[in-house]
Amino acid sequence: MAAPSGRALEGRLLGRWHNSEARERLLDWREERSRTPWPASRQRLAGEAPNVAIVVVNWNTRLLIAQLVFSLFRILGRDQFAQIVVVDNGSSDGSRRLLEILGRDGLIHLIANPRQRYHGPALNQGLSWLAERQRELPCPEQTDYVWVLDSDVVVLRRDTLLEAVSVLERERAAAVAQAAWHPHHQREMLGLYSLLLDPGLAWKAPMPPFREHGDPSAALQAALRHQNKKLVSFPFVDGGYLLHVGRGTLAHVAKTGAAANRYFAWATKHNEPHFAGASEGHIAYAAFLELINRELPDLTPERLVDACCASPLLTVARSA
Repeated sequence: MAAPSGRALEGRLLGRWHNSEARERLLDWREERSRTPWPASRQRLAGEAPNVAIVVVNWNTRLLIAQLVFSLFRILGRDQFAQIVVVDNGSSDGSRRLLEILGRDGLIHLIANPRQRYHGPALNQGLSWLAERQRELPCPEQTDYVWVLDSDVVVLRRDTLLEAVSVLERERAAAVAQAAWHPHHQREMLGLYSLLLDPGLAWKAPMPPFREHGDPSAALQAALRHQNKKLVSFPFVDGGYLLHVGRGTLAHVAKTGAAANRYFAWATKHNEPHFAGASEGHIAYAAFLELINRELPDLTPERLVDACCASPLLTVARSA
């Protein structure tokens, strides 16, 4: 009898070690093995603006990912970022078709997974794709920083990325995001929903990749602290730079009764928007929805492309 392949053996081991510490170690090892580390960072010319790439994971959040992409092009502005990479984990709600059209028309780069790989591994795919591409690009087009966003984020201000990058560079930080107290870790942690990374510091050994569990960036943040790399808080939500609607994917899991999803039990009790604790988040979101519904009354892939490519840039009305 032929010996099992490496992938088949991993599958057997994962099945045997379901929910065990050994299973987690194997998953981490597999992600580390497949990760492409970031090559040497380029030297920017004096006064040259940094290139920022955006990485987003999507699974059955068609309306939310459309809102995010719209906000990046029409509120933040196309000149503020170099690339959007969307990793889709086998969506079946129409968002795959939406993303394919966006990719066809050059608005995003789509990594289309045939199955659910979950958040952490999909983020690793996006970062590794950028790292591989880094070696092929001429120096002026290479990525300097990577902005990880959840699909249920909406950008509200044109200066969002400009201000966050300024803090990252001034502090010489490895990562910038809004910090909040995490009861499990008993310390403040940076929010993964909007995390700006310097991949030259954060995306190579000994720093681990994102993990597949409920807190994908916890190990990375711990390793960065251990290596004395700066993690700096930036008020993405508190400063009104963006909204994190929250629980977008969990809402789909709960609504559709997707019991096969690893986080189904959690989703049944945690599926309402939380707006990252912003007291007037629902008001700001309503103002954004009014704007996008005026610009895009009928959400089709083609009309989303047209709306993203239209001008001028838009401003979300702020509450008094």
